[in-house]
Amino acid sequence: MCSHCDGSLSFWNLRSIDKPVNINYPHLRISKDEAHQFGEISKVVWSYVKNS
Repeated sequence: MCSHCDGSLSFWNLRSIDKPVNINYPHLRISKDEAHQFGEISKVVWSYVKNS
């Protein structure tokens, strides 16, 4: 997972690094007039929770 200065998150497959698997804009809000993008995401933490 990578964060970018345009407010997007990209998810990569380590076996195929040509292009990201998914690009997500988690803070994007779309109104009737226009899409408003928020600032950069400077830190990303990926946590894993094991269900028993």
